[in-house]
Amino acid sequence: MRFAGWPNAPSVAPGAGNFFRNVIDCQTSDSRQTKGFDMESVPTPRPAARIQLIGVTALITLVLTFPISWVGLLLVRDRAPPTPHLAAPKKITITLHPLPELGLKGSLPTDIPEIEFDRVMQLVTPVGYLRGGINEFVYPIVAEVVIEHESGKDTNMLVRSCGKNPAIVTVDGHEYFSATRDEEYSDGSMALVGLVRRIRKDREP
Repeated sequence: MRFAGWPNAPSVAPGAGNFFRNVIDCQTSDSRQTKGFDMESVPTPRPAARIQLIGVTALITLVLTFPISWVGLLLVRDRAPPTPHLAAPKKITITLHPLPELGLKGSLPTDIPEIEFDRVMQLVTPVGYLRGGINEFVYPIVAEVVIEHESGKDTNMLVRSCGKNPAIVTVDGHEYFSATRDEEYSDGSMALVGLVRRIRKDREP
């Protein structure tokens, strides 16, 4: 027997081809085994099982994460904003809103004399945050206050009535605070209204 393509190759005894064929088959069989384990016998994970495992993992992650996120959101929402600081006024202008149910008329913007600055600031300075907001129909607007400061910035405030309690004030129209309690009048908002009406009456000719 001679190898094809090798004209000068030595002859190989008959039967030698079977020997080489057996060696090749043996090597192929050994390559399929590693440390005594038949690789063909190792089970391959099914796609459906993989998908099911991913779904279960995602569900567990969601169950553990959702309560934590919800608690964090509640803590952020429940956190009171900082109480606004009112700098010393340079000028104060107050406009009264009409309250027909109380028999009160509105007024044009009224410049407050400097001698009354402390009184006005006492009635409108925010001190306590009203958590949960307010009902705009229950607590009507009684006045708009514009405070000009030496810095050139203005503070625009809304003042709402809260019955025989300090006035309710806001500097942004969203977060409301109770104002300083007045020692003379239990109704802070009506004390402010009365002050403005007296100033306007004193200016009448």
